Amino acid sequence: GAIAKKQTLQEYTGPFTKAFFEDLKALSILTADSYPKATEHIQGMIHMIEKLIDQGSAYQSSDGSIYFSIQSFPDYGKLSHFSLDSLEKGASTRVSLDEYDKENDTDLDLWKA
Repeated sequence: GAIAKKQTLQEYTGPFTKAFFEDLKALSILTADSYPKATEHIQGMIHMIEKLIDQGSAYQSSDGSIYFSIQSFPDYGKLSHFSLDSLEKGASTRVSLDEYDKENDTDLDLWKA
């Protein structure tokens, strides 16, 4: 969107950020101590993803996207009291199962190509 409007990322996202904080105030939601922006931490994210790939917990698909393999995390689902075996493929109907090149439909997106 920023590129299409020939704006900086900050110019483009500024109105959305402003609206977010206006909504917090209107809804009487307490503010957090900090609001880190993903765009200000890209190098850190890349470093973390590289570590996950190196330890075998993440993988790159044929289109260049990177996914976290939830099978690599034995305690996944522990807090919500569900097992991976109980998940039904495509149950949410929010996305086409053919849309992504994941090893497992339940794997999590880390980086979209």
